[in-house]
Amino acid sequence: VGTLVGHGLDGSVLPMVLGIVAGGIGCLLSYLLWVRPGVAATA
Repeated sequence: VGTLVGHGLDGSVLPMVLGIVAGGIGCLLSYLLWVRPGVAATA
């Protein structure tokens, strides 16, 4: 990993990976907070 950071590869890939992970967590939280209570209310 240290060599990747030294070569600058990790600097361009890591933010993209973190963005994807953050987006996935945001979608999951919104699903748990909004979709499931609505489904439970209708069901």
